[in-house]
Amino acid sequence: MSQEAPPVRKIARGSITLRAFRRDPLVTCSKDDADKLLRTMVANTKKYLPDGWS
Repeated sequence: MSQEAPPVRKIARGSITLRAFRRDPLVTCSKDDADKLLRTMVANTKKYLPDGWS
C-alpha cells in the first residue's frame, strides 16, 4: 500500500482487533500492510458515525 494510514490511537499494536483482522483468510497482504489497512478502514468509517461514537 502506498498511502500512509491516518493515525488511529484506539487500535493498539498487537490488539485482538489487529490479530483477528490479520488472521482473516481474505487478508493476504503483509502484516504491516494489514495494520495500515485496518487503521485506514476504521478512520474512514469514523467519518460516517454520529457524534459520540468515536
